[in-house]
Amino acid sequence: MKKFCPKCSARKPEAEPPAEDDISCPSCSGPLHRDYAGVIIENRYLVNESVGAGGMGVVYSATHIAMDRQVAIKVMPETSANRIARFQREARSMSKLSHQNVVQVYDFGSMKNRDLFLVMEFLEGVPLSSFNRQVMDPHRLLHIMTQVCRALEAAHAKNIVHRDLKPDNIFLVTD
Repeated sequence: MKKFCPKCSARKPEAEPPAEDDISCPSCSGPLHRDYAGVIIENRYLVNESVGAGGMGVVYSATHIAMDRQVAIKVMPETSANRIARFQREARSMSKLSHQNVVQVYDFGSMKNRDLFLVMEFLEGVPLSSFNRQVMDPHRLLHIMTQVCRALEAAHAKNIVHRDLKPDNIFLVTD
């Protein structure tokens, strides 16, 4: 399986067995991740392309094959037992949360190579961070933050704490 850098989009073949230098991009020193584009996960999800990356992994657009439904899949590389347990707890908690201002979680699991995946509703739009210090109409910003507060209120009512609230994780959907 190829590896790619979500920071600069460089791709390289994965070494067999993985080499020590197989964790950093030779172009920009960003982290290398397995490239799941074109892969079928759990015989259900056809991975299309990378649409974003963060500290926990890479997000891909994908298609639920049987339902012909577009979804988003976050893939987290295999990691420590503590992070795996935390990922599973968060996935279970999020799957129980249903609110118009919170992305819907459909499925999660572990692949044969021990990478973890989380299947979510696919959203069309942009993260709040894409406005990058641009002046925003105060009424629009108030509307956005009211929705964020409603989402947090729904999460807190289910004893869920976000732990990573930031502009990158506030997504503005297009209608």
